Amino acid sequence: MSTITIVGNLVRDPELRFTPTTGKAVANLTVAENHRRRSTDGTGWEDLPTSYWPVTVWGDQAEHLVESLTAGTRVVVVGRTGTMVWTPTEGERAGTEQRRLEVVAEEVAPSLRWATAQVTKLGRREGDAPATEEPPF
Repeated sequence: MSTITIVGNLVRDPELRFTPTTGKAVANLTVAENHRRRSTDGTGWEDLPTSYWPVTVWGDQAEHLVESLTAGTRVVVVGRTGTMVWTPTEGERAGTEQRRLEVVAEEVAPSLRWATAQVTKLGRREGDAPATEEPPF
């Protein structure tokens, strides 16, 4: 797995769910990363194709993210890349192994390039340790 940093906008509000076996919080979001470069004649700018990154966030950070960030928010994501592998049991792809590159976030934060943020520090509970959730890949 490789470490990656992505800066872009949330495509939609993050979705929060809880794992059925352990009840751990997990949030899924998509970040649209846009790039521009000078036009070949040097008189302006041209937009390059947008990259869409699926991101998974675990534990307390997932819950904090859902409470704090909404669609359109510019964010900075630092995480590990990995490949999610699954085989659907229904639909046109049933029985065919599927793969998707995704990012498991270590940190997610609002970008302060064109915005401000109000930070509220939460107290630690006795015995709390940094989350070390392992992704399913």
